[in-house]
Amino acid sequence: MFNSILEPIRCPHVLYDTHEICSCCLDVYPKAWHHLEHCGFARQQVQLRAGGWSTPASTHVLRSLRQVHFPYHEPLVNLLGIFLRGLHLEGALLIPMPMGSAGRRGRWIELVRAASTDIEGAEIFAVVTRKKQHSTRRSAVQIRERIVQQEYRLDESAAPILNQRRVVLIDDNVTTGTTMIHGIQLLKQYHPSEIIPVVIERYVSARLLQRCPPFSTLVCPYYVCKTEDT
Repeated sequence: MFNSILEPIRCPHVLYDTHEICSCCLDVYPKAWHHLEHCGFARQQVQLRAGGWSTPASTHVLRSLRQVHFPYHEPLVNLLGIFLRGLHLEGALLIPMPMGSAGRRGRWIELVRAASTDIEGAEIFAVVTRKKQHSTRRSAVQIRERIVQQEYRLDESAAPILNQRRVVLIDDNVTTGTTMIHGIQLLKQYHPSEIIPVVIERYVSARLLQRCPPFSTLVCPYYVCKTEDT
């Protein structure tokens, strides 16, 4: 069931000859590019962990994070729990990246808490905060960077907690990586021993799809339905 919801991170066979997966950001890029010179995760010397590529099924499930009544709490807890247990995060600090509204932030923190109950010694610290003024969804990279710089902060009381600790920064998804990279930069100020960025799924940007050769969406593992009935 887990594998049917999240498409594994791998280069599709139609792109084998021309593209490959970045080991740091898990994005797909042409082999001819000097990708690592521009990869934000490589520059921060961290490796993104993701449950898989987004799919129509996972997109529908994750959309529940933004719904008031949170009807998919148990499936999301199970999904994230399976993923986190496979990363061997015993004794780590789990820091959820904040979502837009206070209600969503609270539900996301509780979901991470419920999903990590079986991880021995793991602790939840919501020390990254956000004062939302704008939405980063569907915004250009430059605009997204400005928004996250303005809105995301780290609670100064976190300094003694983070020092020389193994820290796991958790978000529901990543597309460009701008928000996650900014979160990593905030945490690095207080010298954790290791930072592990974790997301449930890795989205593929429209820019990448434009670079890919034309082929049927029926065989494209990156294609995500945009409506409920397609």
